[in-house]
Amino acid sequence: MKYDNFNQDDTCSQVLKSDYVGLLEHQRNKIHPKEYHLEPLITSL
Repeated sequence: MKYDNFNQDDTCSQVLKSDYVGLLEHQRNKIHPKEYHLEPLITSL
């Protein structure tokens, strides 16, 4: 692997965002209203 053009910030933010989206979808399926406080984190990323 070559990391010459590797932008760590973009990759980390994308991974973090996808993790939160996955968590939110999982919580929606379980229907736990108390977990919806995570939603604002998505819009702020």
